[in-house]
Amino acid sequence: MSQYEVHAGELMKVDKLDATTPEEWCEEYCKENGIESLDYYDTWEECFNSEFSGEFITHKNDVYRILRDTKCTGNDIFYASEDSPKKINYVLSYYNGGCGFSEAITEALDNMK
Repeated sequence: MSQYEVHAGELMKVDKLDATTPEEWCEEYCKENGIESLDYYDTWEECFNSEFSGEFITHKNDVYRILRDTKCTGNDIFYASEDSPKKINYVLSYYNGGCGFSEAITEALDNMK
C-alpha cells in the first residue's frame, strides 16, 4: 500500500579514490562485496543503487553514504543543505506511490543551492 513517507537524515560524500566516475566506483564496490556480474541491471551504478539502497546514494558525479535516516511524518518536502564540505543534511517527505527514496533524495540534491 502506498503512503506518505518523511525522512530526515545526513549524507557524507564518499571519496572515490582511484575510480574516476561513479560507474567505476560502483563496479569496484559491488565486486568487493560479492556481486561479480550485472545480471539483469544495465549499469553498475543501477546495480549498486538497488543492492545497497538505504546505505548509499549516487547523484550526478558523486557517491554519498547515508549516515542517518529517520522516518517522520508530514507532506511533500525535498530539502537538502550542506553541513560541511562532505556532509549534507536532508529532510524528505513524499508519497511513495509516486516516487521512492532514491528519486526523493535526488530531487532534494538537485534543489540544493
